[in-house]
Amino acid sequence: MIVTPYGDPNAHGTIGKTLTFIRRRGAVYCRPYNVPYDPRTQDQLDQRQLFRDAKEAWHALSSESRDYYNLMAQGQSYTGYNLFMSHYMLGTLPSETPLSLGDITNSVIGDLRASVFNGWKHQFDPDPPGSAYGYIWDNQNIYQDGTSYATPRNLVFNVSKIAENIGVQLKDRVTIIYDAGQMLTIFLPEITTNTTLYVAEDGSTYYDAGLTKLACSPYI
Repeated sequence: MIVTPYGDPNAHGTIGKTLTFIRRRGAVYCRPYNVPYDPRTQDQLDQRQLFRDAKEAWHALSSESRDYYNLMAQGQSYTGYNLFMSHYMLGTLPSETPLSLGDITNSVIGDLRASVFNGWKHQFDPDPPGSAYGYIWDNQNIYQDGTSYATPRNLVFNVSKIAENIGVQLKDRVTIIYDAGQMLTIFLPEITTNTTLYVAEDGSTYYDAGLTKLACSPYI
């Protein structure tokens, strides 16, 4: 390594992949350019492809889904983009497979918010549409059973005002018992008006039947 003969304190970077300028202890030095070592193992290639896939997936997200990641990153040292990329690389993104069931036998609201027994109603509906599986009032928290179906249908979760304005908070939960004792906790976004949500098999909720507009996730 030699001191650059011109003594230029602003010299930096690489010239024609021949010389590289670096700064050390207030002086600028140059050294022969070294080709970075890149063994290109299969694991490295797979990780690079996974990262490229993650970037493409972020750009393909709906605006509602990006808004959710940005919201969950507020006040943190990372961005919504970083949050999504991390979960994509770890394989912990919310499910995009709808929850399909034939019957709901019980339900419990995990976070009661209403000030009267019938503040608002959580109703479980089927898709394709039909009679409700059942409903439960916040804050009475007693499940009222409804219709069961021999052929499972996708679960639609409706929140509607009854006696007072809706005040569901982000990450509030409602747990259901369905189809021979299976249990699932459904995670809700902030809700202040009548709202329809579509439920995924992991308890994530979406604003659309195609499960592309993320409302809330148990993981994120």
